[in-house]
Amino acid sequence: MALPAFDAAGMAALAGQIRDEARAVLGAMPVDAIAAAIDAAAERMLDRAHPLRRKAEALLPIVTGYDAESVRLGLTATFRNFRLPQLRRFLAADFPDPGMLDGFRPMPRGGLARAWGPALLLHVWAGNVPGLPVWGLARGLLVKAGTIGKVSAAEPLLAGWFAGLLAEVEPRLAGCLGILCWQGGADPAEDAAFEAADTVVAYGGNATLAAIRNRLPATTRFVGHGHKVSFALVSREALTAGRAAAAAGLAARDIARFEQQGCFAPQMIFAERGGAVDPAAFARHLAAALAAAEARHPRRALSLAEAAALAGWRDGEEARAMVEPGRSVMFGPDLGWCVSYADAAEPCAPRR
Repeated sequence: MALPAFDAAGMAALAGQIRDEARAVLGAMPVDAIAAAIDAAAERMLDRAHPLRRKAEALLPIVTGYDAESVRLGLTATFRNFRLPQLRRFLAADFPDPGMLDGFRPMPRGGLARAWGPALLLHVWAGNVPGLPVWGLARGLLVKAGTIGKVSAAEPLLAGWFAGLLAEVEPRLAGCLGILCWQGGADPAEDAAFEAADTVVAYGGNATLAAIRNRLPATTRFVGHGHKVSFALVSREALTAGRAAAAAGLAARDIARFEQQGCFAPQMIFAERGGAVDPAAFARHLAAALAAAEARHPRRALSLAEAAALAGWRDGEEARAMVEPGRSVMFGPDLGWCVSYADAAEPCAPRR
């Protein structure tokens, strides 16, 4: 696959062109019209007979290593978020009157207010979860920002496909988006992109984000999405004989899909005491649900570093179970998953 190569001058020229196009085109478009274009593109990606959706289902499992069913479910879950009612909810959550993106609007306490997004928004996307760039593209357009997106070599496809689909359903958007792939680091073209952007939104490890932040001009706004640990709470009201297995199944679904890479995937689960099903029994329900999930969503091949880290965690949990009362460890038959349970203030901690 051939990719365009940019030097610093070319990147600066592209950034200026996208900034000017966004100012002229998006500035004149009502936010409802922009939302309607995103909705139309999402509708096409939700149609499993659409050529682009078929291509995504065929190629993304090969590129990412995730199983085909996880990719299919992930695509559907992602693009459902970008239908018109959901987009309007996004806008209403951030703006008392979304029309303030189009012009001045009266405020409840008096006076007029207007909202402006960044003139040029630069995204640096990670490739661990397919569909992540769609969020950035959609939200950038909703605030009328021209957008340059740097895709990851681990998943360089979906962002460009969706940008092309947006241009197909609303040709005026074509010049407001640029999807590129370059080697991150001390690259003059990357420096030019950082220099041109008003806001940089980046995903990755904490060290990567710190390196990006240090290269940005002092006036550039930086939004970093680094390493996080998610957890889940299971209340005793959910730990009934009729509901505990279903709750464990929902937790296993979030754990299994994209190998705990998504921000929704719990690394720890706290189960409240006092329900008809005690936390230890819930941990066994979770182990059974993960066994079922493993059959439906087989784990991708791990890198040597990932495999070593996972083996080290398992060994540590197994050693702790030998010496700590109330702690147990449940392994999948092929070591595809592990649930470590502690009957204390600590949670059950699933790993996959």
